[in-house]
Parts: sequence; structure tokens; C-alpha cells
Amino acid sequence: MEKNQYKYKDAMALRQTAENGFLEEAVHKPENLSSLSLEMIYEAFHELRVNQIELEMQKDELRRARAEKDESLRRMAGSVAHHFNNQLTVVMGSLELYLNDLPQNAKNSEKLRRSMKAAQKAAAMSRQMLNYLGQTSGSNEPFNLSEACFRSLARLQPEMPKEIVLNCNFPDSGPLIHADKDQMHQILTSLVTNAWESVSGNQGTLSLTINTGSPGDVPTAKSIPADWQPKDISYVCLEVSDTGCGVATMDMEKIFDPFFTTKFTGRGMGLPVALEFVKNHEGCITVDSIPGDGSVFSVYLPVIGL
Repeated sequence: MEKNQYKYKDAMALRQTAENGFLEEAVHKPENLSSLSLEMIYEAFHELRVNQIELEMQKDELRRARAEKDESLRRMAGSVAHHFNNQLTVVMGSLELYLNDLPQNAKNSEKLRRSMKAAQKAAAMSRQMLNYLGQTSGSNEPFNLSEACFRSLARLQPEMPKEIVLNCNFPDSGPLIHADKDQMHQILTSLVTNAWESVSGNQGTLSLTINTGSPGDVPTAKSIPADWQPKDISYVCLEVSDTGCGVATMDMEKIFDPFFTTKFTGRGMGLPVALEFVKNHEGCITVDSIPGDGSVFSVYLPVIGL
């Protein structure tokens, strides 16, 4: 009985040694195993291996359950957004018909216009949710990135705060990418809006740059998604930098989460949607930021021609 207890004790000690990460040391120092028989060693290692396999199976099961729950939530959110958008379409249509029938200076016209504006904002949010969930369609075609950025900025500048200085460094033409023009406009809008909001009403600079390079120029260690890898082709980098407040270290991993915002409640879909559209175009985003000293958001996309 005492012998069996001793055997069990030694086997447990060996298993504990292995579990604590000292397995390699034990194998390379036979004197540590001198009191154990081969049978005892085999039993301990076998039990450890079985435990490792069971633990991996439990982790796989948890990952599957989490993935199924995420997919269920995505379907539910998509259904809600579709339903919400359909109802808002009816509301906006009715408001538009009523406004068209009213005299220009009618008593209630201004209230109705405010209602229309609120409904349009709500509809835009529901479309962003559908974009994030990948439940909208796009049409990719050859796309001159520099020209598209100039057009988008022309639409954005009237809304940009006057205290912000805008600098652009784009090629005269190109590069060409295969992209959906509406999604690319949304990417630029999200990044530019995020940049000017980070300035928070202070004097600041917003800079946009377009460069091309090789796959080796893409800092994959910082890429989002984390598992993204470049192909053996050229890439364009659309860089949006600002001299604003920067991103706090504790917030860096959350900025692409839906509805996460440090600015205004009810916001926070711009960057998540931008990331989804970048992924749709087989690209990635990197972020460099120093709290209190601004941020640099870089979008990398495959080039189809220079």
C-alpha cells in the first residue's frame, strides 16, 4: 500500500512538473526521473496528454458556441435594421408628400422638415448597421483613387470645421484599384470625420496622403484584421492623419467595435463600417496614435494598375 502511494505521489509530481512548463528540463535531466519506472512515466505523460486534448475540445466547443451566438445576433440585428429601415421609408415618404402639399411658409412646415431630417438620420444609421453586417450589395469596378478622394473631399469640406487646415498629397492621377465607389466614399468619410472630431474645436491639421508600395511596405504586425496577409502585388496606402487628441491606449482595441465612441452618445458606427468595407476590398487598416498628439489611420488596398 505504501509503495502504491509512493508511486502515485511520484506520478503526480511528474505531471505537475510537466504542467508547470518544466517538461523539457525533466527530460534532459534523467536524474530527476531516477525514482520513476517507465510505466509510471508513461502513465503520467499519457494522462497529461489526455487532459490537454480534453481542454482543447472544450475550447473548440466554446468557440463554436460563441460563433453560433454571434451569427444569431447578426441575423437578429440585420432583421431589426431591415424592418426599421422599411418603416422609416414609409414615414419619410409620407412626410415628403405632406411637405410638397404645404405652402412654403405654412405654419407647421419647419416642424415637418425637422421631423424629416431626424428620420433621414435614423435611416442613415440603419443603413450603416446593414453595411456593417454585410447585408448590402456593392459593385466593384476599376477606380481612380486620387480622383475619387478629390470628389469626396469636395462634398465633405462644407461640413468641415473652419479652424481645421486640410492638406492633401495625392498623385495627379491614379493609382487604380478595384472598388465600389460608394463604399470608398464611406471609408474616406468615416476616417476624415473621425479625424476632424478628434480635434475637438481647436485649431488643427488634417492631412491626407496617397502612396503606393510593395507588400513588404505594409506593417502586417499592426494590421487590422490581425490575421490579414498581403498578396504578392502592389498596394496603395491612403493615410489620414490629424493633430487631435489621439486615442487612449486602453481604447485602441475598441475603436472598431460597433457604437464605441468617446465623443457623442449614439455614434460609433463610422470606423466599424469603414473596416468592413476595407475587408470587402481585401485590404487592411493600421492605426498609430499618441494620446494628446494625434493619430494616423492608414488603409492598404490592392492596386490593379499604376
